[in-house]
Amino acid sequence: MIQNYSYSNLEAMINSIYSNAEIIQKMLKSVKEQETEITYKMQSYAKVKKTISEDKIELYRDYISNKNEMENQLELYRDDLNTDCTVKQLSLQICKTDADYSKLHAVFDRINSIQIKVMELLCNLLCKANRIVATF
Repeated sequence: MIQNYSYSNLEAMINSIYSNAEIIQKMLKSVKEQETEITYKMQSYAKVKKTISEDKIELYRDYISNKNEMENQLELYRDDLNTDCTVKQLSLQICKTDADYSKLHAVFDRINSIQIKVMELLCNLLCKANRIVATF
């Protein structure tokens, strides 16, 4: 099946990538806020020398495991996006009359896929963080 890629298709993909990046930044901010809350609650337990139950410890371990996976995905995301330079360079290529839109589409599609994976990981991490905060 032959796909026709136009300038407006690619322009929409670029806008989507930037919008996703903004959402990811907001999600990261929420994760950091939750992590601060978790740290505060853990320190509160330590101050009163209260024993943390095994299920709470397991929740925290699961959270840390997911956080590490998310950090690895973010590194992949940063490498591919290369601090927006890739998108800017590819945007300039679009303006060329001989630009190969299908290749650009493939690159943007790959970046978009990574962003979606990062957002899924962040949602999962936020869910676990919320559960930890609620149970402590």
